Amino acid sequence: YQTAGKGTRLAPLPGAENNNKPGVKLPAPGCPSILECVIRQTGAYAASRKHRVSVFWGDQVFVPTASIEYQASFHADIVVALGPLPSAEEWKERGLEKYGLIAAKADGSVAVQLEKVTHEKALAQLSQLEGVERVGASLGSFSLSAPFLAALDRAFAVELDAKAGKMDSDPHLWMAMTLGKDDY
Repeated sequence: YQTAGKGTRLAPLPGAENNNKPGVKLPAPGCPSILECVIRQTGAYAASRKHRVSVFWGDQVFVPTASIEYQASFHADIVVALGPLPSAEEWKERGLEKYGLIAAKADGSVAVQLEKVTHEKALAQLSQLEGVERVGASLGSFSLSAPFLAALDRAFAVELDAKAGKMDSDPHLWMAMTLGKDDY
């Protein structure tokens, strides 16, 4: 489980927990924290993700609207709320410029991932692609197959051995894999 950010969308609640977003107590029996609820809830995904490592945000509770059971078809998958491209007005109302955008093909593969873009920039990028069926906000949680994780381990061995620096999976991995060189 990963945590990040300052909690600005959840403010002022994190302040009561020393700015620890996952530690915010929810109004439920026993006053569980957000992280405790995330851990309980994401256990439901385990059966479909055998032999994979899954990364979940420690402050994000999902309310799935579709079945969470699936057969992994790719070495990497990411949780996304897919649908038709929203209008510019709906984009702004839903605050989608604060989230990564994923465009998917009919087979479920990712055509492109964009980091926190305006509706106008999303339209410009999507107009260059063929076969995009649905788009949606990236929910940031993902899973990787064991072979893909081993390949990443080998590729970043120098950085991992140095135990220095950091890597943000969106701009340093997903976008690099889905955008053309000029756009990246």
